[in-house]
Amino acid sequence: MSDPQDEPREPHSKHPPGRRRVLQVLGPSSGGIRRHVRYLAANPPEGYETAAVAGPGDLAGFFDGLRFLPTNEKSSPVVKILPDVVHAHGLTAGAQALRWTVLGAKGPPVVVTVHTSMQQTLRASSRSAGVPLAQRAMWQGARLALRRVAALIAVSDEVRSQVGFGDVVPPALDLPVAEPGARAKVRQELGTPEDRLVILAVGRLHPDKQLDVFIRSVEGTGAEGWIAGEGPERQTLEALAGGSGVRLLGHRPDVGNLLAAADVFALPAHAESYGFAVMEAVSAGLPVIATRTGAILELVGDAGVLVSPDDAEGFRAVVREVVESPEMRQRLSLAARQRGLPTPRELVARIGVIYDRVVR
Repeated sequence: MSDPQDEPREPHSKHPPGRRRVLQVLGPSSGGIRRHVRYLAANPPEGYETAAVAGPGDLAGFFDGLRFLPTNEKSSPVVKILPDVVHAHGLTAGAQALRWTVLGAKGPPVVVTVHTSMQQTLRASSRSAGVPLAQRAMWQGARLALRRVAALIAVSDEVRSQVGFGDVVPPALDLPVAEPGARAKVRQELGTPEDRLVILAVGRLHPDKQLDVFIRSVEGTGAEGWIAGEGPERQTLEALAGGSGVRLLGHRPDVGNLLAAADVFALPAHAESYGFAVMEAVSAGLPVIATRTGAILELVGDAGVLVSPDDAEGFRAVVREVVESPEMRQRLSLAARQRGLPTPRELVARIGVIYDRVVR
């Protein structure tokens, strides 16, 4: 990759070290990406401050307490706030930032974080027939455009391998914390006996999560299943869950408490940007059953069992094996507690190093 930092760049606002300003930019995005951008904006790297967050107007409420600028085609927030760095999250936001800076040639350096793999970006419209040629061409075009940025961050080794260059820095966000006595409290609330094995899934009720596979996998095992989340598949999943031992809990603000109350985490997602819910489960010390998508392989390590996203029967078999083996659950839980994932502040510090590299 040629280094865009060596190309001529028009002068832009320069603030003294310790007060360099960052514009965080995002496009239409999932909850996990929004959480990462909010954490980064509220906790910028040392030596930097957040000038504003720019994104679709319907996200303004999520960034309450931070300066938020709705994006549109007619004006550039770069002109308005004169940042020292523009950090865009996702391909749509990256394209916007490159337009605002004339393909990275004028104004502040552009850093882009790519959160999704090619498989996730393209699979939604073509799950069974493979990736259409036109969509592959779109991905390749995005890769070429990204070579104009001052620095590229990939959230996983998988994403970096597909883009072909960049630094790997997982997303930073606050992890949910369980209240004291959460296990007993949640089980009492839900009427679940202390000695019943509980398998938890957390995620949007969307076809990409394949929660129908979760329901069918838990059914008949003797375990109780909990699904926390809302989404367009609610009605379909409720009908399927009837009599299966799986309960749909809806949106829950107390995910940390749910993780403390559960015994196993399982998510048969067909495609994940990163695997935020899996990261939370590993951090909580739960055994994980999941699919090899996004950064899940890197997150889980030996703390879980992974199957292909297309292998529903394999997922069901693993669920049954974990339910029937206390020794396996204990081994996987111990591995999860010893996993030692980077802290959010450590990840933010790594982003700060990248900012330092591109700011001149």
